[in-house]
Amino acid sequence: MSIKRRGMFEPYLKSFYIRSTDPTQIKILKLEVLTNLANETNISTILREFQTYIRSMDKDFVAATIQAIGRCATNIGRVRDTCLNGLVQLLSNRDELVVAESVVVIKKLLQMQPSQHSEIIKHMAKLTDNIQ
Repeated sequence: MSIKRRGMFEPYLKSFYIRSTDPTQIKILKLEVLTNLANETNISTILREFQTYIRSMDKDFVAATIQAIGRCATNIGRVRDTCLNGLVQLLSNRDELVVAESVVVIKKLLQMQPSQHSEIIKHMAKLTDNIQ
């Protein structure tokens, strides 16, 4: 419904921000709504909100957030590089789930336009030496 009737939900964007007390399923549903409502006007706000979610202790939610960042990057080309750079920074995270999910999303984004992201590809190639 948030896809078909965006205008109806946009004024209530902040109502879909996730609270730490929300159950995981509600967090993921709200995340989906936020991703569906993301547009050129509000994407910066939504991405800042996503940055806070990545620090959550709920690992399923963190993985879903990283995937949501990838969907935003796919749907809104203007933020693709910003999202990619943020995901590359997550590669140095201590949590292997965060790193693994980031690699999957980065791979998908790079496959869309590999020639435009040669620096990120080189950086990731150097990081493979650190993988155990």
